[in-house]
Amino acid sequence: SSTVQNNRGLMRSEATMWDVWTALVRASSISGGVGCSSSQRMRHWRAVLCVAALSSVCWYGRGRGGPGAVLRGALWPCAWVSASPTSRGQVSRLASSACGSPHRRQFVILSRSRLRGQRRHAIADQVGLALSQSLQERLGQAPVDVDLDVQLHFSRHGHACTRQLLDGVEMDELRGVIENAVRVSEFEAWQWTVRSHFGEAIANQMEDVFDCQDTLDGIPVAFLQHFNLWRQSEGVRALTHSPRIAKVAASLLGTKKVRLYQDAVFVKRPGDSTTRWHADLHMAPFDTNGMVTCWLPLSPVPAQADGGSGLMFISGSQRDVALGFWRKEPQKARLNLEGRYGEEAMQDHHGALALGDATWHHGWTLHGAPCLAAEGPSARMALAMTYIADGTRIRGDDVDADVDDEDSFSYRAWLGDLSPGSIAE
Repeated sequence: SSTVQNNRGLMRSEATMWDVWTALVRASSISGGVGCSSSQRMRHWRAVLCVAALSSVCWYGRGRGGPGAVLRGALWPCAWVSASPTSRGQVSRLASSACGSPHRRQFVILSRSRLRGQRRHAIADQVGLALSQSLQERLGQAPVDVDLDVQLHFSRHGHACTRQLLDGVEMDELRGVIENAVRVSEFEAWQWTVRSHFGEAIANQMEDVFDCQDTLDGIPVAFLQHFNLWRQSEGVRALTHSPRIAKVAASLLGTKKVRLYQDAVFVKRPGDSTTRWHADLHMAPFDTNGMVTCWLPLSPVPAQADGGSGLMFISGSQRDVALGFWRKEPQKARLNLEGRYGEEAMQDHHGALALGDATWHHGWTLHGAPCLAAEGPSARMALAMTYIADGTRIRGDDVDADVDDEDSFSYRAWLGDLSPGSIAE
């Protein structure tokens, strides 16, 4: 291998695929031998075979405590279609072990989320982020009127449920597109989680998912959040801009037109902690009451009594002006919620959700979610689409309340283009 100097002064070396392949076989023979269970040995060899089958991978050596390594293959954009995050992590650790590195992350496979510009979007196109023409046409069809009972329930309680907003065939295709988009934004989701716990400075120091996981080690995480996938996935864009979804949002807000504020995919994994009570408008940059969120789970959600982790709502909390008026940080206020709103206001209002069902909540409605049991079979993934009434204004300079900037990761790219008090458009 030949050593080269990069522009940051770190030492890097270029190796051949055969060098890495040999090292991986050696590492698997050692670490997958004595003292390892059959499942552990299978995971080691699965990581090795992953590299062999792909034939080309892209490595990035950070060179902590010594030379790093870079290996580039001619077909590297295709590698990410097959390599799962788990396999990338296993291969990375095996390579470090084989080279005798004291740093278990001496070699790290670049995730898609680390790529920028045309490279990233070129890869995204290969992973399948677009919907079929037939589904795009169906989503673009004229919407039906929203049931009056749904509108009345939303007006009274601050939340509602629309059953079979999308059918099973539509959801199956949408789920695949959204899952692919989530894989592309893996690093950003972890970095946002670090930021919400430790602030901007620490989050900016993160270089990959491993960094984020190490930083968050031992800290309860409620979910991973992937912001604004509509910007990178034509499929998600078709859904968030669908007249069918916008019609419900406008009807519930009592307005003629709505604008998309953001979308976010929430991934709650087995063992993730409870999502605290909160109201979305405390974290949004708007001076309005006209905001609503559609929460669309990508798989059926059992009732809470059966271990489900759907959203919980506090009925009537959207009308509780005093909550935010007398408290600078209502999100963190220690309140007896049952005493304030009544026991019935905090029940599992909508029960189990079938595939295609969606819940809706007002921007001022307090909501949260229970934890997901560690022994649960799989993660719960849901797409949240948030809309504002047309004509909504950005918060002005006269706002004197403390603002929760947890979601600034979502809107900071465009907020600077609008002056305080101007219309959000």
